[in-house]
Amino acid sequence: MSTLDNAEKLMWKYLLMHGSVVESKSYYGNTVDFNKAAECREVIKDVGIDWGKTNGVRDDYDMTFNGTFDEPAKVTFLEGTLVTNDGKEWAWIHEYDEPINILSLIADIIPDPFEK
Repeated sequence: MSTLDNAEKLMWKYLLMHGSVVESKSYYGNTVDFNKAAECREVIKDVGIDWGKTNGVRDDYDMTFNGTFDEPAKVTFLEGTLVTNDGKEWAWIHEYDEPINILSLIADIIPDPFEK
């Protein structure tokens, strides 16, 4: 049973805000399902996240098809499988080209510590 720390939960927050549920993954590109992502967000509101069964978000890259006569493209992504308290597993992914601005993320999630 894993227990995620606050930094790992923060990365999940980022993935849930900017990513989507994976429909399929292949060398020719990933397909996401925005309807399932919306459904997952609603399930989270209703039943919550099982942090004991949810693993941390993985930051990695992969090579994908970029055309017959071109070199493969490098795609950087965050991914993870979230488990809701109803036992359902949700595979999430977020592809990005630029570094993630973690300070901006923190500012969006955590209120001003000096604000009353």
